[in-house]
Amino acid sequence: MKKTKTFLLLANIILGFAIYLSWDSNQSKSYSLSDSLVSVLANMDSIEFLAQEANNSLKLNRKENSWAVVDPYNWPANTLTLSNFQTKLVHFEYTPLHEIENLQGRGEILEDYGINQNSKKISISGNNHNINFWIGSKTRDGESVYCLVLDSKVQRKTIFKIDEEIDKLSNIKFLDWTVRNFIKTPLYAIEKLSISFSRENNQTNTTSLIRNNQDWSFTIPFQGNADPEKVMLQLNSLLSANITSFNSSNDYLNNVPKKKWTTELVITGFDQTESFQFAPRLNSEEGKVIGKSSNHETTFILDADFMNNLNDWSTKLRSRTIFDLSPQEVDLFEISQGKETVQFTKSENNRWQVTESNMTNSYTMLADNEEISSFFRVLNSSSVEQFLAAPIGEGDAIKFKMDDPIFRVTVSDQNLNRNIFLFNRTTNENKLWTIMDTNQSLICLVKQDFGNLLKINPLKFKSKVLLSDDYSVQQILLSENEHNKTIELNKGLESSSFRILSTMQAHSFISNNFLEDGTWVEGDWVPWKYQLSYRNESNSNWVRFKLSERKGATTWYGGDPVSELVFNLPIAIIEEISQLVSLSKNDKSLQKKKL
Repeated sequence: MKKTKTFLLLANIILGFAIYLSWDSNQSKSYSLSDSLVSVLANMDSIEFLAQEANNSLKLNRKENSWAVVDPYNWPANTLTLSNFQTKLVHFEYTPLHEIENLQGRGEILEDYGINQNSKKISISGNNHNINFWIGSKTRDGESVYCLVLDSKVQRKTIFKIDEEIDKLSNIKFLDWTVRNFIKTPLYAIEKLSISFSRENNQTNTTSLIRNNQDWSFTIPFQGNADPEKVMLQLNSLLSANITSFNSSNDYLNNVPKKKWTTELVITGFDQTESFQFAPRLNSEEGKVIGKSSNHETTFILDADFMNNLNDWSTKLRSRTIFDLSPQEVDLFEISQGKETVQFTKSENNRWQVTESNMTNSYTMLADNEEISSFFRVLNSSSVEQFLAAPIGEGDAIKFKMDDPIFRVTVSDQNLNRNIFLFNRTTNENKLWTIMDTNQSLICLVKQDFGNLLKINPLKFKSKVLLSDDYSVQQILLSENEHNKTIELNKGLESSSFRILSTMQAHSFISNNFLEDGTWVEGDWVPWKYQLSYRNESNSNWVRFKLSERKGATTWYGGDPVSELVFNLPIAIIEEISQLVSLSKNDKSLQKKKL
């Protein structure tokens, strides 16, 4: 009986132990580190790296939807690096080997797997769930490493064989985990920016720019246009500047004594302002600059080349365009030289007029819009070679001889904005001029032949139309003076000759020295040989033009007895009249008619 009881007791012990082993085995089989990682990573709010041998640590925390490095410094985290970390960690192959409590039974210790108190460590946490990895030595095949893993969900320390890539993940590279650019305002949102330099005399030199749509202009120390393309290149350079390292608090105090920040950059966008301070890095390697953002206490290090981007904005970014004239916006353009003035103005119907005047006489003509536009385009192409004074200081006008200019140009636009430009030769060379722009408060050198460009012959800008818009041509007569021959063209026949000649206009005007029997052209006497006559529908109002003989492939002179202007005909009319004259010579049956 006693033996039976002993046997039953022993059997119960064995059964209980077997049940325990079976439960433990089932638990082990049901647990998956990969699944647990997915759960943590989905709710992750903290990552920590520890490399005790190098006394290095790195910690990142999530606040709402943004991540930041919080130790050893505070700075926004690189989301791409974070995403790569999560992706790699979840896709590693995890092979469990031994529970730590079983090592003694195996005659092993953690050091046999390269794991000790100095091992590199990775900790991830999320939703009150954390997993810790202690990185050990490589496996014999060299393709994996041993890791001690503690999962708070199961409270078990297990040795795993994991892809060797986890060892690379544990190597702390601070810069890889941080956002390297320090300016957070995106390019498209920047509305204002300024740069200030502190001088030894406690004075501050500031340059400020402001954006209006796609245009940029200076507001300090002068008002003037900036080159939009150069400003955008400048901003791209600023935004792409990368931090090379970070400073600890002690390093900051050692490197930047109080009130020794020498440069300040201020950027405004999205109705928010970021400011940055910079100074040469003291007591350290050359070629570096220390910086600080108004949004962070952490100071950072940049290459000294960054400071080159902040220097001399007023020269580098200033627009070298001196004129920006639009025929649609300009209402008045006036050139004065001594007592003579040429003026372009717009009439009530938005047509350009050109007026030439002096002390006693004034003459106004309808202007050619294309000639005005072409003239403005040439002026707009003028580029500043050198800024001489910006802004203009006391005595600069006299210094650069702008007190007695050769030309004075006044420009007004539809909004009643008015600007005055003064022109004077810099040297005897006609193509290098000094210009003073009163609105932009600058004096500059411009390479352009203003001596010829602004010495305007008003006839060049006169409208080329010789028949008024309301003149309805009914009949055209081409007569040869010497032989009294006439070619008659009538509207009803709708011939090509009638259509071309009814658009009578000049190619260019030569002079206003019309004479009844001929004209002088460049010292040569040119007699009139033909007469071109137009009759309107009223049968009473005749318009007549005198014509010379053809003088070349593109030259045939004409004269208007009413306006007393001499002109050259356009090639289309030259060719058409030439054909009619040839026809007249070959057809003896043509009607003779006096006009």
